[in-house]
Amino acid sequence: LFLFQNESLSIMLNKRADLSTQNYRDGFEIAKPSILSLKERAEHVGAELVIIIIPLMEQLYTELEPEATEEKTFWPNKVLMDFCEENKIKCHDTTQEFKKFSGEQIYFTYDGHFNKKGYALLAEFVQNYLESENLAG
Repeated sequence: LFLFQNESLSIMLNKRADLSTQNYRDGFEIAKPSILSLKERAEHVGAELVIIIIPLMEQLYTELEPEATEEKTFWPNKVLMDFCEENKIKCHDTTQEFKKFSGEQIYFTYDGHFNKKGYALLAEFVQNYLESENLAG
């Protein structure tokens, strides 16, 4: 773990975060049937399953971690997006939208959860996505 701090950002990151390990791969295999079951249940009641991918701190602040590679850091996003496409599930990865704010404090310093600003941005991004897909009522 290491702490990065400047005038606008104070963040504790897991140095060498590797989201492509076998544990993550096995976990995704276990999750697939549940996701498909959710899709089926949504369709059964006339709804549509929508998955929103929210970046981890380690994914958002990659410029602070020189060892972060595309494969290690973004493996889950790509695999989930591919799975959604194969199974005709609406899925939106908000990582690029959040990247525009990677110099700002949108997570708590020592906790992987969004702060007030992070949640406000997430709400805005989800609303924009739902409207663009004609899913907002």
